Amino acid sequence: MGTDIHLRVEKLVDGEWQYVKPPRVTRWGTRTWDEDWQEDENALEPRARNYNLFAFLADVRNGYGFAGTYRHEPIEPQFPGRGLPDGVDEEISYEEEDDVPYLGDHSFTWATLTELLNAPWDMEFKTAGVVPESVHISLPIGSRPDSWSGGVSGGSTLTIQVDQYDELLRKDLLDPRIKYYIVRRWTWQPLKECDFRIWLDRDLVPLADGDTDSIRVIIGFDS
Repeated sequence: MGTDIHLRVEKLVDGEWQYVKPPRVTRWGTRTWDEDWQEDENALEPRARNYNLFAFLADVRNGYGFAGTYRHEPIEPQFPGRGLPDGVDEEISYEEEDDVPYLGDHSFTWATLTELLNAPWDMEFKTAGVVPESVHISLPIGSRPDSWSGGVSGGSTLTIQVDQYDELLRKDLLDPRIKYYIVRRWTWQPLKECDFRIWLDRDLVPLADGDTDSIRVIIGFDS
């Protein structure tokens, strides 16, 4: 089962927090909310399903995915457990008369734009993933594969650690009838250029008009 993030942007106006609907921003320009968003290959989507981001912001899926699948060493979350700000109702929905976004049903938190911009987006993640034998052979140890999975199952497959694979190879015991998948580990910085981080600069900073404390992002999740 997957987890999704939900975002609500508010601006402090005359002492009151008001919901604002920022324009959607691509990496190369700005579109309105009414234009077709997903067909643009350069589109920026801060609400994408990015579990590294969820762990970083709110301690959601921090290190483990569905059914306890290992993803990375747990990292220090930045804004976990704050709940909803005073005056924000948990029953927020997409109903037109409310005109405010749904916020999910768990792990509510929030942060000012100042806090978000100052967060350590260059944090390193110690990550693990499963790759096919052919990919493992082509990559130096410690390097990040272009793609990987949390686990592989099925007939005639075997998932093993690097040292186990090396031992089988050394002893010429690899079985040609088996599809081998190897657990690789690497360290990287997945959030430095993530869509959410770019969204803060390209979309929310202009809304702040020089006062980043006047913008806050309320965050929730559903599963």
